Amino acid sequence: MEPELRAALEAKDDENLQKLCPLIDSNMELTVGGYKYFFNEERTQPVTHHVVCKTRSSQCLKLLIDKFGPEFVTCRNDRDETVVHLIAQHQDDSWMELIPEPIVQQSLKVTAWKGRTVTHYAAMNDVSDSVLKLLVDKCGVNCLKSLDNDGNTALHLAAQYQGSDSMKLAKTVLGTDCFQSRCFSNRTVIHYAASNTSSHTSLKWLVVLCGTDCLKASDKDGYTAVHLAAQYQGIKSMELMKDALGTACFYPSKSSQEKTVFHCAASNRSSNASLKWLVQEFGSDCLTKFCDKFGNMPLHFVAEWQGADSMELMKKELGSSCFQLQGKSHKTSIHYAAANRESNESLKWLLNEYGPESLKVPDKDGNTAVHLAAQNQGVDSMELMKTKLGDACFEIKGKLRWTPVHFAATNLSSNASLKWLVKELGSDCLELPDKDGNTAIHLAARYQGIDSMKLMKEALGKDCFLLKGCLNRTAIHCAATNESSNQSLKWLVRECGAESLTVPDQNGHTAVHLASQYQGTDSIELIKQELGTECFLLEESLFARTPVHCAALNRVSNASLKWLVKEFGCGCLKTPDKDGDTPIHLATQCQSIDSLELMKIELGINCFQLKGYSNRMPIHIAASSSEKLALFNWLIKECGPDCLKVPEKNGNTAVHLAAQYQGIESMKLIKKELGTGCFHLKGRLMRTPVHCAACNKFGYSVLKWLVLKCGPDCVAAVDKDGNTIIHLAQSTSQLTCFSF
Repeated sequence: MEPELRAALEAKDDENLQKLCPLIDSNMELTVGGYKYFFNEERTQPVTHHVVCKTRSSQCLKLLIDKFGPEFVTCRNDRDETVVHLIAQHQDDSWMELIPEPIVQQSLKVTAWKGRTVTHYAAMNDVSDSVLKLLVDKCGVNCLKSLDNDGNTALHLAAQYQGSDSMKLAKTVLGTDCFQSRCFSNRTVIHYAASNTSSHTSLKWLVVLCGTDCLKASDKDGYTAVHLAAQYQGIKSMELMKDALGTACFYPSKSSQEKTVFHCAASNRSSNASLKWLVQEFGSDCLTKFCDKFGNMPLHFVAEWQGADSMELMKKELGSSCFQLQGKSHKTSIHYAAANRESNESLKWLLNEYGPESLKVPDKDGNTAVHLAAQNQGVDSMELMKTKLGDACFEIKGKLRWTPVHFAATNLSSNASLKWLVKELGSDCLELPDKDGNTAIHLAARYQGIDSMKLMKEALGKDCFLLKGCLNRTAIHCAATNESSNQSLKWLVRECGAESLTVPDQNGHTAVHLASQYQGTDSIELIKQELGTECFLLEESLFARTPVHCAALNRVSNASLKWLVKEFGCGCLKTPDKDGDTPIHLATQCQSIDSLELMKIELGINCFQLKGYSNRMPIHIAASSSEKLALFNWLIKECGPDCLKVPEKNGNTAVHLAAQYQGIESMKLIKKELGTGCFHLKGRLMRTPVHCAACNKFGYSVLKWLVLKCGPDCVAAVDKDGNTIIHLAQSTSQLTCFSF
């Protein structure tokens, strides 16, 4: 039954699936191929989840509801996704109508991977926008504005994955101002539309609506929609930019990493059409004239992201000597071609040009093209290395004394190279420790799946999983830190026994602590089943943190934290660690508004007045992160503006911290709440927020804004050490701001 079901799912055989669905006895987990962005292109999840991802026949869903009852759609996979989340992402609204309304309403409150709601998943549906429209009708317009853990709203994701119809819907229900709202990396909806690989229609529509200036707005890293369109779209978008802004917008606009539009076009994995267009417009110099902050030229990115056609273009425009030019860490084009996950075409092409000796040239870290190909490519590249250099090349040590076997164990796409190397070199290669003590066994547990674990057991026996590596961690510890999947952890627990979960590493972390920090509720429920609930209250020795603290540090999902609060009650949220930080402080640092709303419901608004490390409250923590603007805004609304003036231990208020770590939007918000007088408050070293803005590593825009608002006298104000903002700006290369 399982082989037939797997074959039908991989073939997307609707007719056969309709025959098989009534025969399924249980909602068993099944490993199925054809998932492009997963390890080995396989996913292990319940059959019902596979069905809604793979079939276009809603009859299959009807059959499953008849078989298991409608409640089955609330079960979760290892990313905490319910069947409803995946229906929203992969199907149309007719599928949603098959689910009873009470269950739909229940599912709408559930957050999955990265704290995303069903509405976020509907916004990522590149087949149909009908589910998104349905959810707006059911839930109201606010569902488009809820934030995931990265700070993305459903509106931003719809711009990235859908067409202009979704943008028109947003305009109708939210108004045009919504398109200027900022989220992850301080990006607007226009930035996301420029990242849409399926179509440029949303971008084109937004430019007409918002005006051409919207294309010039920078995100946190200095990228404009022009940069992003070059990286993700084609010639039509380039011509749109030229018509809207003129050719000056391409040249030499740089991001904070000093990447130009030419670097971005060279990173376009879908097509080299934008790159060719830019070369035709600006000449071949644009491929080598500009380096990013690491020393990389556009031609290096071409080798890393594109194919042989682009290599021919480089040779034609610049001559074959261009491939010897060095970038980051003294890497040449052959190193970058070996790191190309899309294809090994460029690597083969360069080998024909330069011969096999080029494969052995190390970069500054000691890594050769052999190492990088093992980490990023497949068997074809490994066989190519063997043919050109012999087996000895696989014993060369690179950074951290990693051999190509270590690199192959960290290959996020496939374990094919690792399998090939073990067959070629023998099983001993798996036990060779690197500089930190980690073997390929530890690395594969952290980065790969069950298939790699089975390979280790077959080659070495299951005792190999108890070998200690860096921080005295075993493969079980490493598997608990695997953010892609918990399948290796589940398999290892079956092989090594439940007691393997309780073994502490050098810092006292058990696999229970680590799984709470890096994985979802599927792992937490497994641990409860194996060990009971008391293990979730054990403190590790480094910071005296329990798994509840660790779950608050989970950047992938807050589902584990919610599960633990439900299990142990809200009191666990107030337990301080060794530094005085509670899960409330840690969740502010690592999670989204959804987690803080949970804390407000469970403990009341006063919980945000609790002081942690250095007498910091959550408002101080939110102010210290450039990614936490929405959460910062939420805390001000909930706690009142006076919270901005409370000093931490060293005297800095949230105003000082926001000036140093955030952007102009935060300054405008603070001015609205407190007036400009707050920008003269003295904090650490008698510095004002203006002094702090002079140290803002994201650029001089905040400093310039504050000087304009506070007047020229603030330029001459000195801190405790006699430094003015000019001295501090000089140390962070911000003096150009005074040219205004």
